[in-house]
Amino acid sequence: MKKTIFIIYFISLCSCTIDNKKNRNNGRENLKNIIEKTEQRIDYTYVIAKSGLNYRTEPNGDVIGKFKFGNKLNIIMNTGITKYIYDNGYIIKGEWLGIESQNDTVYTFGGYLSKDKDINIYKSKKRLRYLYYSNGGLIGYFSDGTITGCARCDPDMSNISSMYTSQTTGRTYTVNDRGELLEENNYSYDYGDGPTIIKPIEVDEYGAREWGIINYKEVF
Repeated sequence: MKKTIFIIYFISLCSCTIDNKKNRNNGRENLKNIIEKTEQRIDYTYVIAKSGLNYRTEPNGDVIGKFKFGNKLNIIMNTGITKYIYDNGYIIKGEWLGIESQNDTVYTFGGYLSKDKDINIYKSKKRLRYLYYSNGGLIGYFSDGTITGCARCDPDMSNISSMYTSQTTGRTYTVNDRGELLEENNYSYDYGDGPTIIKPIEVDEYGAREWGIINYKEVF
């Protein structure tokens, strides 16, 4: 009887040992699959920035090199970190991506990458030439002469980007030889009937900054 009990106990012990070993092996296999899935090559893409594209130690980190225009890159990581860049009147939206470089991972801005190396980077037909901001929100003056507002908006690139497709105010403007904006369809208390004259400056006499972009130049 004792011998029978010992045999049953021995079989149960072996069974538990085998099950534990299987569980450990399954755990290692699952971990291996996760690592392989994370490190697998996601996609190939091309640099479409004419001046080349910086790469960094981490998203928004130090610049350590530059990819040339037309370079074919291997994307190995999607960080999920979105960034907006103002580029000579256009807003470029993209994600920070991990790129394989000499058996290492570097990070670059995905807004200047495309599967089609001949594609046009700029999606919008109009450019943001001037941007005024205050506590009341944003006013954008575009290259086609239209004016768009964003009430109670902070001057971040996400809000600015939305102005490209927002409804215009119905007012228009031109720029004179002195760099002043002549805003039409608006009554001016200073100059009577006619266009309102607006003088974009980086810093006023009181040290205040109310213009983020002046003639396509960022002055935030």
